[in-house]
Amino acid sequence: MLAPEVMKRQNAVGIVPGGSASRAEFEKFIREDTARWAKIIKDANIKME
Repeated sequence: MLAPEVMKRQNAVGIVPGGSASRAEFEKFIREDTARWAKIIKDANIKME
């Protein structure tokens, strides 16, 4: 559950959290998404300038 102040700030800028993932599910999603994008970046040979 988000802290009330965080929810207030998100709502003020139009962010409406959705879904019902648990913290563990969200952490898994972030790890998998990071790995997926890291592979895409590596495969495309994208470099920071």
